[in-house]
Amino acid sequence: MNKVLSLVLSVVAVSFTASVANATALSFHMNEKGMVLTQQVRSLPGEAQLTIDGIRVKGITQIDGTSDVTGHDVVEYKDPEDMTTRYRPGNNKTGRIKITREWSNDTTFLNWAQTSEKKEQRKSISIIFLSDDGTEGVLTLNNAVPTGWSGPAAKSLGSAHAVESIELAYENFDYKK
Repeated sequence: MNKVLSLVLSVVAVSFTASVANATALSFHMNEKGMVLTQQVRSLPGEAQLTIDGIRVKGITQIDGTSDVTGHDVVEYKDPEDMTTRYRPGNNKTGRIKITREWSNDTTFLNWAQTSEKKEQRKSISIIFLSDDGTEGVLTLNNAVPTGWSGPAAKSLGSAHAVESIELAYENFDYKK
């Protein structure tokens, strides 16, 4: 009977876990006192977390531009004696990134964008990528400054959450495992 009950509760836990967005994992096991329920809240593998100057920003739904993280242009050149076209690193260039999150009463993005219009306010952005085995990779974007902000659109039809996004330019980056 206990094995059947444990199996039924495990199926319920799997169904519940699959439907919860913040990856609440439930597990059941038996000990001498009876059945024990354990709950663990963790980030999903493949999910990214974001901090701005060390302060965690919640509700991130999308980060665009991380695939185009480069530190310099490429210059094409041709030596007159050798007719082969070659490439070498060129001038350093800034990168760009767009961060989208669920709309809330947190005005971090809006305040930063408005403040930077009057006086340039550069910050450090860290994007923490989580792998399936629980290890982290941290991409730090240095001297980031807002280049644009967009708030939620007024659309009453549909079931999507309202989102806001901020576009940033940054000078350089570091990646650590």
